[in-house]
Amino acid sequence: MLSPKNLPKGMEIEVFVESDKSATLDLLRAYLKSLLSNTVVAKRNPLLYEIAIKNVCLGCKKIETFKAETLSQVQKLKREDLWEKFQ
Repeated sequence: MLSPKNLPKGMEIEVFVESDKSATLDLLRAYLKSLLSNTVVAKRNPLLYEIAIKNVCLGCKKIETFKAETLSQVQKLKREDLWEKFQ
């Protein structure tokens, strides 16, 4: 099981967080879907979970339409626990 602690010395999790310019809606939606469907969970894959959470957070902060889409899906699936992490 990989966790953020297992990254090589000097490498931070932010390396895997998409920059404003490279984050595409398709990629952000894939991260969101993996979290909402419990395909990626912290217990099973902490590193990928943190990467997905950080990317969705960035998308919600930078892309208003993605934020609205995320909120809609979270409410539809009753996953308010995740919405708190996206803020």
